[in-house]
Amino acid sequence: MHARSLDAAALVVLALLACARAARADDAAAATASVPASETAPRAPSLERVRRIDRTAYTLDPLQVGVGVESVEFAPLAELTLGTYVPTWVLSPVLGTPVPTAFVKARTPFSGPVLASVRVNLVYLNATSLHSELAQATTVNGSLWIVPIELALSADISQRLSESLELMYLAIRGSANADGTATIRGSAAADGVTLSSFSELRMSRSFSLTLLARVLVHADAARVQGSSSSNGTNLDFNLGVRRRNAFVACVVPGVELDLGRAHLDLGLGYGSWWLPIVELPLASYGLVPEANAFVRF
Repeated sequence: MHARSLDAAALVVLALLACARAARADDAAAATASVPASETAPRAPSLERVRRIDRTAYTLDPLQVGVGVESVEFAPLAELTLGTYVPTWVLSPVLGTPVPTAFVKARTPFSGPVLASVRVNLVYLNATSLHSELAQATTVNGSLWIVPIELALSADISQRLSESLELMYLAIRGSANADGTATIRGSAAADGVTLSSFSELRMSRSFSLTLLARVLVHADAARVQGSSSSNGTNLDFNLGVRRRNAFVACVVPGVELDLGRAHLDLGLGYGSWWLPIVELPLASYGLVPEANAFVRF
């Protein structure tokens, strides 16, 4: 009888232990189920990086400031970036006259993998001061406006690859009056349209490969018209100048280095070189450098 009691007690203890072990297993399973899959699975390395606003449709973050060797810019809103170009102000003492520059860039208000933007650049040159410095003319009045207008579309093809297309219309307008041994009055105009493609392949968070391709799809002949009078002789002129090369294009591979707040862009390719800021393409072919460095706050 005593042995039977011990056997029954042992069975009860074993049953209690089995129930306790099952309860702990259920708790562990519930705890595992409550943890998101993203926390249990290994995380992929983040490829988020500093967005370039040149060659793309992107803009700065709200209230962000960018300072670089090419430009200084500020974003009062997420969809709007304002700025000016640094090299033109640096060259002002050399030219003997200020060369004001500015740009306004606005993008679509929605967020997503595809964005569109429009950007208007303004470059103004006071020909009066410039001519008096270079040619010492008696009296010169004139001005030159260079206005590149850019339409851009950017899309994230994948986590690593993004592609941007840009269509740029360039308008150049100038006028001048000079009085000296001869009186000359005239105006000049030139127009062009450039199509650009810019690809970014992110190899890591801080390193990307880039490829820039540009082609001049349309260019009107530069037009110069006016009149000249000297010693009672009057001459009216209307001239047009066309490019020697019908095909103007370039391909520039490069790299991007993202160092936190600092960013460095470098590239070297071949073809026709578009002059920075004024975006005027040169007809001759050769090496095409691309370089920019900036920090953002």
